[in-house]
Amino acid sequence: MKTDQTHTFCLIPESYSEYQQWKTLLALSCWAEGEFGIILTESAFRQITKESTDDMSIPREIRSRLFTLAAVVEVGDYTDVCLQHTAASAGHAD
Repeated sequence: MKTDQTHTFCLIPESYSEYQQWKTLLALSCWAEGEFGIILTESAFRQITKESTDDMSIPREIRSRLFTLAAVVEVGDYTDVCLQHTAASAGHAD
């Protein structure tokens, strides 16, 4: 049997509102959505970052974090980015 280690960069939100903000930003470019989260390619993540440079509709803290995370994805050996569902993102109260 052969195995393969995946190269997925995981985003783990700390609250439901943070999860919703990221999901709004990333969902249209995802290639999979399921009970564990949404997944998009690293190139789609980079494209979102590029398109978000001047988008004032994205909350400032999310946009700032997006650029930081994109730099990490850029230098890493990642093929996908996953916005994970967590206990914090499942609840509706922060």
